[in-house]
Amino acid sequence: MGRSGQVYLLDAIAAIVLLLTVCILICTVLRVHVTRVYTPPEGVLGIMARDPRFVEAVYRGDVRVLESIVRSCIGNMPYNLTVYADGRKVLSIGGEVEGVSAVIQLTGYGGRVEERLVCLIVSGG
Repeated sequence: MGRSGQVYLLDAIAAIVLLLTVCILICTVLRVHVTRVYTPPEGVLGIMARDPRFVEAVYRGDVRVLESIVRSCIGNMPYNLTVYADGRKVLSIGGEVEGVSAVIQLTGYGGRVEERLVCLIVSGG
């Protein structure tokens, strides 16, 4: 093989390596944008449900306290917390998010039997 043959062979190898690198990079970037993994927020909702301040805020409709408790548990992740009573929405905080939801049923507060359903959706896969 002559000198020019070696140059063409090295150029071909470099081109193949460059092409494979670009293909792998493109596949990796597309995979990150296409694949979403949602983690159920039931653990977070369970922790909040054990906090008497959270339960009290749900029954009083105290949005400010609810926001601070949720933020302290999930950080800056997008979320939606909605409370239902008697089949209607009582309050909703956070924005519209796509994710997996967790629901708990609170049966009463302060000696009264008043059912509340609390639904938490946390985005952030």
